[in-house]
Amino acid sequence: MSWTLHQVSSYRSAPYSKSHIGAVMQIEAPAKASTQAPDPNLIGKLALACMAAAVLSGTILGTWEMVHPFFGHSRYKVVAPPPQLWTYAALQAVKSLGFLAGLFGFFLVATRRGILLRITIGLAALGAALYAIVWIMIAVTVRDDAIYILKHPIGSDVHSNGGAVFLWLAPIALGTEALFAHRVSRWHSIWPILVGLTGSRIFGLFPPGVGLIIETGIWTPFGYLSRRGAQQLVGPEHG
Repeated sequence: MSWTLHQVSSYRSAPYSKSHIGAVMQIEAPAKASTQAPDPNLIGKLALACMAAAVLSGTILGTWEMVHPFFGHSRYKVVAPPPQLWTYAALQAVKSLGFLAGLFGFFLVATRRGILLRITIGLAALGAALYAIVWIMIAVTVRDDAIYILKHPIGSDVHSNGGAVFLWLAPIALGTEALFAHRVSRWHSIWPILVGLTGSRIFGLFPPGVGLIIETGIWTPFGYLSRRGAQQLVGPEHG
């Protein structure tokens, strides 16, 4: 709401009315504020989408996987019955969109939104889209080698189906940037780093069903912390 030197001199030299000056101040103040703080309502919706996707995909798919495994022992073989097959496809697609929403919310609330991080979010969006498409194609083809790119099979492996970008790399990048941005508390900044590091290990250490449930346990708090961060922003000047 501060005036520039040009505006002050203009005010002294020109017969502007008080209503005109007030209108200028009202126009400038919201424009400046909009570049500093994200809309808490938007962050809340993005966070809710992330938490809902985590709870639905993790609990339903994790429990179903422990009762009846999705994949067989032979390579690329899918043994899930049609209801489980299409539930997997739908919820994995929901998960990719919901987690991407959570990442975008954290990007808005906790980082300085620099060019490198914008590129990271863009890559995460592409990865989430590919991830959803691959799982839908797994349901269509009833095979884990659902798509071939340059003769390379793309299926449930997150190293190749886009999952690694939005499940692991993007959270680590966002958390690291948040530590330097000082817009949210240090604990809020560290959590997405833990999400990415833990997510990269759980499916190698635990069966798929257990891994999916653990995934719920790390992504649900991530969405919640994004929402809390919007409500309790720490300005850069506060460190």
